[in-house]
Amino acid sequence: MIVKVILFLFSLTECTRGCNYASSLCGAFIVYTSKNLDRPDAILTPNSDHYAIGECAPTYIIVKLCNEVKINCVELQNKEYLSSFPRQIKLSTYIDGSWVSLGSFSCRFTRGQQLFYVKNDVFTSILRIDVLNFQGKHSLFTLTSLKVYGSTILENLNVNNLTYSRAINFNNKLPHYENKNDIEDIMRSIRVVKMLMEKSKIIFAGILGFLSLVVFYFVFRKSLQR
Repeated sequence: MIVKVILFLFSLTECTRGCNYASSLCGAFIVYTSKNLDRPDAILTPNSDHYAIGECAPTYIIVKLCNEVKINCVELQNKEYLSSFPRQIKLSTYIDGSWVSLGSFSCRFTRGQQLFYVKNDVFTSILRIDVLNFQGKHSLFTLTSLKVYGSTILENLNVNNLTYSRAINFNNKLPHYENKNDIEDIMRSIRVVKMLMEKSKIIFAGILGFLSLVVFYFVFRKSLQR
């Protein structure tokens, strides 16, 4: 239980760098995979001791993200030693009843994190990863983690670019705001709130990091007493 708490706190601190929308902690899950892959759910957890494993054959994984986002980066990692690695992958999303390619990428033969940046103009909660071929001498391949970064619809609303001519179109819906100064005051308030939210993320991450250290200290102390 304590280990799960530490992993959860660690996953929350990652949100200061960009939230991982493929994390099982926020509700992401595996929709479907090819039959040659076992334990696919492991790639959505923060536990690096768990991993997906399968025969080196064309493999696909379909993931339901925990939010609709405009995907801009996908991270894959394989930390295992006695296994082969993906060589080429293809990323796709599901739009209007068909699969739309986000790009094909070459993977490095490394146990470090590999980032794949995509150009994407649509919001989606479905991601498909096709592993096309492999590198290495082993008959089995593994995947330790999958992370998906992007921006939600609200995060894409750029209030700084909202001009008076656009805002005035809302007069019929918002009759209370009658002039440009009122609208500018609203925009200024939104910018202040947004700035405070960004600062609060950093403070929140620091608090979570401190709590993680406290929990780790008591667990370590208890283990010594045994």
